[in-house]
Amino acid sequence: MPNDLDSFLFRFVLEYLQRKGYKGAADALRNALASEVPEDFHNPPLDMDDQVRNFLEFFLFVREEEKGLVEDYGKIYRWIDGCLEVVRVELGQLTYPLLVYLYLDLIRRERYEESQKLLEEWAPKFFEQSVRDELFSLKGVRRREQLNDNPVSQLYLKHRREIFVSQYAFELLCDFLVEHRLTSVFRCIMEHFHVKMEKDSQVIGSEDSKSSIGFFPYQEFEVLQKNEIHWRPLKESDYIVQEQDSQPESHTTLEGNTVDSNEVHPSIPIPKYPVGSAMLESEDDKLRRVSLGIETLPSSLMYTFSNTYDDMNCVDISVDGSTIVAGFDDSFIRFWDGKECGQYRLVGGKPLIGHCGSIYSVSLSPCGRFFLSSSEDGTIRLWSTKLERDLVVYKGHLFPVWSVEFSPLSHYFVSCGHDRLGRLWTTDRIFPLRLFGGHYSDVETIRWHPNCCYIASGSSDRTCRLWDLRDGNSVRLFGPHSASVCSLVFSNDGKKLVVGLENGQIEFWDIVQGRRISRLEGHNGPIWCLDVSKDDIFFASGSSDCFVHLWNVQSLNNSLQSTLSRDQLLVKSFQTKDSAVYCTRFSRKNLLLVAGANL
Repeated sequence: MPNDLDSFLFRFVLEYLQRKGYKGAADALRNALASEVPEDFHNPPLDMDDQVRNFLEFFLFVREEEKGLVEDYGKIYRWIDGCLEVVRVELGQLTYPLLVYLYLDLIRRERYEESQKLLEEWAPKFFEQSVRDELFSLKGVRRREQLNDNPVSQLYLKHRREIFVSQYAFELLCDFLVEHRLTSVFRCIMEHFHVKMEKDSQVIGSEDSKSSIGFFPYQEFEVLQKNEIHWRPLKESDYIVQEQDSQPESHTTLEGNTVDSNEVHPSIPIPKYPVGSAMLESEDDKLRRVSLGIETLPSSLMYTFSNTYDDMNCVDISVDGSTIVAGFDDSFIRFWDGKECGQYRLVGGKPLIGHCGSIYSVSLSPCGRFFLSSSEDGTIRLWSTKLERDLVVYKGHLFPVWSVEFSPLSHYFVSCGHDRLGRLWTTDRIFPLRLFGGHYSDVETIRWHPNCCYIASGSSDRTCRLWDLRDGNSVRLFGPHSASVCSLVFSNDGKKLVVGLENGQIEFWDIVQGRRISRLEGHNGPIWCLDVSKDDIFFASGSSDCFVHLWNVQSLNNSLQSTLSRDQLLVKSFQTKDSAVYCTRFSRKNLLLVAGANL
């Protein structure tokens, strides 16, 4: 025997079927429930509260044509914008993804004129936020056949958007949808959103990390948080061979190479060098290294390139400051050697030619005898500073390669590009050893972890990922950021990741716990370079706003606050003479080296 609620629902459904003329369905329902419902069920007079009737009818009400999607979206947007601030912050997560899903649904139903009207009228509301690139990409989707070819549309259609709201805010939303009969909006929310209820205090406390209006895979974020991170730096015995040492016991790993069996944690095969190798810090470097502090700031040196005519794209400085390499838009590479008398001279007197496209990244090896370059032509080249020519061409990327970097111990290097992939290479093989796939947009920058077991990649999808080189899997997801990622750097102790964003913000992340430590307003332009001093006291950031900022990392370590203001961390600012900053580098002796081009 059904309870009162079941009987009520039976009556309501039967009345709906009769009103719509579905006689066969109504008869089938009567026959199926004949033994379970009272006799008066077959002719149900319904007497219910008007609010309950309206709410239930809303779930069953379907407009046959739904021609007012633009007006419906306008209603929900203006209502959310006019709510109290506490509710507006929570439901504000809904406005942008709802616009995207409604637009894609209109395209899927081949209602092209209405879809363009929706985007043209409401997309400008979000141009000042971090989704401008997504909106420009969506504008290219004008026919149903284009949905499968557009990466942004596929990203949204294949994933349900998670939003975190309090029960009070969600009830207000439901009441508004019911009152105004916004069935198209409700159907879109049910189909494409995953609403998670949280206590009011939890929503407010997590607002900063969950308020990004763009796409972010929260489920994957929670899964990756469970992975263990071996963050500790390498010991000297891991990469230095003492002459008196006996041959260490080893075992095979990663492509058949060998690695010491007495390591604290598994690692990729790491090359070993004898004491005194140019790859390693010398005793003179350690003795002459300046001990930094608030009272003893690092000395700084700025290299300015003049008359580049906005043609220079990248520059790198060797760890001892003796060599500078720059890549240009005309596909040429130039490098300067300053080992003789401290005066830098253009080696060879002419540029190095090899690529057939713009040079986007260069990276000097720790010894300074080799460097890598990546280009618009999709290739990476290894060059010799002594021979003044290229030695190897690495082909694997199908599109422009945005960034390349040597590992701290050379031999390995990593690259990333427009194909949304990262790649691990060795200098003695022309094919990649690992592919790192997981980003939803261009991978803009890539950086080595100090222990050579991990790399970090930053993307224009407003996320960073930490990759384990041993198996090629993603082990951490950092984000959502407020803008595209332009630069990355690890602290030398391996525990923290500093992220520079396109909107000038800087974020600090704890890679062990996978949480953001702090976020601050760093610059007034994209942050193109970051580096940390050898003792982890300071880090330097350079930007297109022609400033170099020096920040105190120790204040961050000693503070119990979750967020610190800009003034609490900023130690000193250096303004260049109208030169955008392309590279910041702390030398082995803690000298701050900076390079940029005069605008």
